[in-house]
Amino acid sequence: MIERRPVRIGVELFRRARWSVRRALRRRLRIVVEIRWRLGDEIMAIPIYEGIKRRFPFCELTVWGNHPDLLLRNPYVDRVVGPGGKPDSLLCDRYIVLRGAPRDVFRLDHYARISGIPTPPMLPRLYYDDWNSDAVARAGLETKSFVAVSTGATWETKRWPIDRWRELCETLQSGGYTPAQLGKGDERIGAAYDFVDRTSVREAACVLRHARLLITCDSGLMHLALAAGTPVLALFGPTDPRILVRNSAPLSFLTNERPCQGCWNHSPDAKAEGVCPLGISPCMGTLAVETVLARARELLGANA
Repeated sequence: MIERRPVRIGVELFRRARWSVRRALRRRLRIVVEIRWRLGDEIMAIPIYEGIKRRFPFCELTVWGNHPDLLLRNPYVDRVVGPGGKPDSLLCDRYIVLRGAPRDVFRLDHYARISGIPTPPMLPRLYYDDWNSDAVARAGLETKSFVAVSTGATWETKRWPIDRWRELCETLQSGGYTPAQLGKGDERIGAAYDFVDRTSVREAACVLRHARLLITCDSGLMHLALAAGTPVLALFGPTDPRILVRNSAPLSFLTNERPCQGCWNHSPDAKAEGVCPLGISPCMGTLAVETVLARARELLGANA
């Protein structure tokens, strides 16, 4: 049953009153954060939990998300509720919904404003105490011996043409690099190792942790690799990387260099996700394989 608006308002007023009373009495505050969204969006929210705990150090923090693997061993989250569950919202003192965001605001700034805290200075990170990967072990790969690649993205306009990926993969292999492809439901590009549809979120994070570099589009795996501490070369078209990630040394990016680049974040003409307002297809078609290879070789040399 859909909760009627007057009921929702009444519940929120009750929460605010209870919050004030419990704070005055120095009782432990119960905070629930709902973030049920895409992988990358949930990863970008990870610093918020530390920020909440620093602002309210004695609170009990529950996070309700679609990807509970992201919060394994996270010291700032007391309870994680996955997609099969639901927290009791009536028992919490504050209920924060982080699903949804304005297109033209740095994502962490928006999350912090909704949460009522200063923007955290830290970057998203995973707190796993065991990074061993069964997938890497079964494949016989050694740590930092391969380059991860991922062709997928939620929107067609974010994707680099598949023939460019195949050429990139072939050239990497002929140049002595070992490409390993990750993703979900993505077309294979002839990588030496295929992890597509074969990893959970945690397993994918562990595979990425062992990679020398990830080459990808603007995607959830881009954020996952950064949170795992792996360098990333990301390819951007309709989105502006500065809206999503800032001050992240492991991130290097290339854009399609069109005058309209980043239209989703800056142009009022962009009305629907994944739809080019100018009818250009493919959005990422201006980005040459040679350009991506040159930057990848530069990064691989720096990370040797």
